[in-house]
Amino acid sequence: MPGIELQGHILATLLRGNWGVEIPWPGLLALYFALVLAMSFLVVRLRPLLGLAVLGGLLVLILSLSLCLFVEKDFWLPPVLLCLGLSLVYGGHVLEFFLKEMREKRWLRQAFGRYVSPSVVEIITSRPGGLELEGEETEVTVLFADMAGFTSLSEKMTPGDLIDLLEEYFETLTQVILARKGTVDKYIGDAIMCFWGAPIPLKDHARRACRAALEMQQAFRYLQEIWQARGLPALSLRIGIHTGRVVAGNVGSRERFNYTIMGDAVNLAFRLEKANKTYGSEILLSEATRRLAGDGFLIRELDHILVRGKTKPVVIYELRDYLPPEGPPEELPLFAQGLEDYRRRQWERAGENFQQVLELNPRDGAARLYLRRCRAFLKNPPPEDWQGIHILQ
Repeated sequence: MPGIELQGHILATLLRGNWGVEIPWPGLLALYFALVLAMSFLVVRLRPLLGLAVLGGLLVLILSLSLCLFVEKDFWLPPVLLCLGLSLVYGGHVLEFFLKEMREKRWLRQAFGRYVSPSVVEIITSRPGGLELEGEETEVTVLFADMAGFTSLSEKMTPGDLIDLLEEYFETLTQVILARKGTVDKYIGDAIMCFWGAPIPLKDHARRACRAALEMQQAFRYLQEIWQARGLPALSLRIGIHTGRVVAGNVGSRERFNYTIMGDAVNLAFRLEKANKTYGSEILLSEATRRLAGDGFLIRELDHILVRGKTKPVVIYELRDYLPPEGPPEELPLFAQGLEDYRRRQWERAGENFQQVLELNPRDGAARLYLRRCRAFLKNPPPEDWQGIHILQ
């Protein structure tokens, strides 16, 4: 209050003989605690910025009310104590809020740093509310990778050498997965399970998985050169990929859990990885993954399969490489024609096509498999209701 107004107020008080009324301390304390409790009730339900707006409104209201009562009614309501109390409540809430956020971000970094790349961890921690622990249904692309021939090799190695080899193998392939923003689910023996599309949604999850699979094969060939230089036998990497709906979430307790996915899509990806042995292939895709992967890949249809326990057959494809600039190799259209003849029960013509494929590429395991089937069906044709579906064991 300016000096002249203060002097005028003193003079008016002396002339009227009215020294004003000051609120009793019990009443002031009751009002103080009531406002503090109300503020506490509000701020715990509001984010800091909205809480700041509420605090500002209450401070303006208290100051205005105090001034109005003092000027109009000579009633003194000390505003400093009330404003200080509300400010302390808000400050404590803000401090608690940020400490809680820091703890949650630290927990998320520790939890997901094992599964996803650092850039994905930053996206998770920057989300409002972090990441929900509850499971959610989402579409993902699942990839299983496994070393063929590892079991027999492991029986001939010392435990120390075996651990060193697995560490080298897992480290190399995991870096490829994380670079493509995949999530590593678990290591099972020498197998790796990973997926794309959770916890961060990715529109191109199928394409990323296919690119990762090709890069994993390339990285594994590099490892093979190193291992063979050490005198180890040749191994191969088999990969199965499928896209489908799953339930993704944390399974376990908050202290010890695993972010994982569950559903039929996981089982089919696992079965496709195992089916590589049948077809002599390295990377098998389901029809769903093939459809979503897009162009730019060298892919051929292999078979119609039926997984035990299911009634609907699945079309499977072999992912061989990126599509070269000159187009697909000569044997691919021959294989496709042989497959068409095979399904029409034209065993002899189909066998001729598969034989030509083998002449161009003697290592084509699928062509060799179909040639055996054609020769077997020439001797013992399948029943009339045969639909060209292979039951996957």
